[in-house]
Amino acid sequence: MQPYYYIEEKEQIEDMKPLFSIWIKPKKTFEYLINLDYVKLCNKLDITLAFIALSLIIQSMSRDIHKTLDLGFGYLIIMGIISLIFGFLFLKYVYAYILLLFSKLFQGKADITKIRIALTYALVPLLINLIISLGLIISSIVTKNVELLSYQIPITYFVLGIISLRILVIGLAYFNKYSYGYSLMTVLIPVGFIQLVMYYLIR
Repeated sequence: MQPYYYIEEKEQIEDMKPLFSIWIKPKKTFEYLINLDYVKLCNKLDITLAFIALSLIIQSMSRDIHKTLDLGFGYLIIMGIISLIFGFLFLKYVYAYILLLFSKLFQGKADITKIRIALTYALVPLLINLIISLGLIISSIVTKNVELLSYQIPITYFVLGIISLRILVIGLAYFNKYSYGYSLMTVLIPVGFIQLVMYYLIR
């Protein structure tokens, strides 16, 4: 007969809500996710990643709201949909495979599905930006003050970025079966490489 504490812990994992537990129990959340039915897991990842991409797009557009609105409502909707699709595909395929490539350089054991789990749920804290943006949109409509849409909270973005980095490092280390040092390098090296490429492309 299994001990009571074991049964209780198992029930907690089974009842886990990944969007909330990832903040405080990243390892247990990753363990729960990887044991889900594959189709159910893929649906969770795609839906979560779509909302994350939407959050990043709204945040980007709100930084310069006047230029965004000058484009016209129809053009704005079309560009928003295109950006959403591009952002989703970039995160799911391009960036996920980049992380997989660099994981293999450090003898990582993860496959692409595990990399996508780590990446997707590491970006979950950024959904707070979506909540903030929706709040500002509603406030701007009620008060008829468009300037509210461009309101930025840098400290919030910084803190959420640090939390996301922590979750991603833990996730990559957990799935790849290597140290946090290797995991951090797996994250930072491709980011530096992408920024270097962008610098030479836009200069």
